[in-house]
Amino acid sequence: MLSPGVVGAVEITVLASMGVMSGVRDVAPAFERATGHKVVVTFEAGPSLMQKVNAGAPADLVTHYPRRDRRSHQAGQGGGQPR
Repeated sequence: MLSPGVVGAVEITVLASMGVMSGVRDVAPAFERATGHKVVVTFEAGPSLMQKVNAGAPADLVTHYPRRDRRSHQAGQGGGQPR
């Protein structure tokens, strides 16, 4: 019998941009081992990812490479070249 509040393993759907592929590939298996939950990841290019999100594609988590803010870069906080 399960204790109150304990949930069985679930499947977690992640929509991720290509820019975070390396990090997600590192984290997802570790999360699966630690929790017993299955992680299903779909990687998409930026515009394609946003089309899926805007169309209401089912996902528990959406992650993408953050866009740099030109003001942060100019203040010395952005690193690299502004886009």
